[in-house]
Amino acid sequence: MFKALILLVSLTTVLAETDLHKFEGEWYHVATYSAASDLHTCDLFNITLNGMPCECEGRPASGLKFSMVTLPVIVVKDYSEVEAALARNCTTLNVMKTMAVRLVNDNFFVAYEKCYKCTEKEPNTANLMAKFLPSKKELESLEGIDELKGRRSMTCYLIQ
Repeated sequence: MFKALILLVSLTTVLAETDLHKFEGEWYHVATYSAASDLHTCDLFNITLNGMPCECEGRPASGLKFSMVTLPVIVVKDYSEVEAALARNCTTLNVMKTMAVRLVNDNFFVAYEKCYKCTEKEPNTANLMAKFLPSKKELESLEGIDELKGRRSMTCYLIQ
């Protein structure tokens, strides 16, 4: 039983690392869903895995480097896992921030962060990232982001 538990924990760690590779590469920040109105979109980020030490509540964690900043990340499979992930205390060097990331498909992912002006309808800040700049029609018909529908958003000014 104990060996099976160790194997399960090891597999979970390996799977989380494998999942992180899907987030590597160049990604456009195409939309932000938040109660805050002063957030920027349209930036192009070169996202890489980073060997910089990260931890969540005293345990080693994985980090993604967004251009120049490394952030501890927790990969979630479903939106229902986001709030629990964001409640964890994670750090990397002197940055105390937790980010939950969810792959929508091969071309889109959502990066969730705690927000400063949370409301019931806006419980977190959600950043939609894309491998390419989609058209407005593609963005409106994107499957798998139902939790973002109806939320206030700022969309990249280049999307038409």
